[in-house]
Amino acid sequence: MNEVVREWMDKAQGDFLTATREAQADPPNYDATCFHAQQCIEKLLKALLIDTGQVPPKTHDLVVLSGLLNTSYPDWHWPVEELRLLSRSAVVFRYPGEAAGQEEAEAALLRAVELAPADVDLLLALADHYIRVGELRRALVVADQMIASHPDNPTGHDLKARLEQALGGSR
Repeated sequence: MNEVVREWMDKAQGDFLTATREAQADPPNYDATCFHAQQCIEKLLKALLIDTGQVPPKTHDLVVLSGLLNTSYPDWHWPVEELRLLSRSAVVFRYPGEAAGQEEAEAALLRAVELAPADVDLLLALADHYIRVGELRRALVVADQMIASHPDNPTGHDLKARLEQALGGSR
């Protein structure tokens, strides 16, 4: 991975961490969560485009970026409805008149993890969010995903053990 792609990936991770931090704030700022989750996804898509030798356009439209990515990866597919919703929510929820709720914020965070499922830091941040909101079973699913993508990394195994203990050993 070249340095420019790495920088885009690092910035995407920063947006994801900001999104999860806003979701965990007291009170939570779900509008900001949606915005930063969209920014994370946008930067990940742009990193992939750069990695294929393309110059990404200066756009925040995830549908446009996904379409460009499809030219290099014909099997690439992400439902257009989801991309439109993420692009829209990043803008609409920043202004008076509409507000994101916990459901929209968690959906936006999940979309970011789906794009970078092997990123341990993104998975750990999502698991931490679920723990903070009392969704231990959902955190356990994320721990399993961490183990599947990084079986030699002890982080997922440790998290799973702690969650199973907190849940009383049952799933």
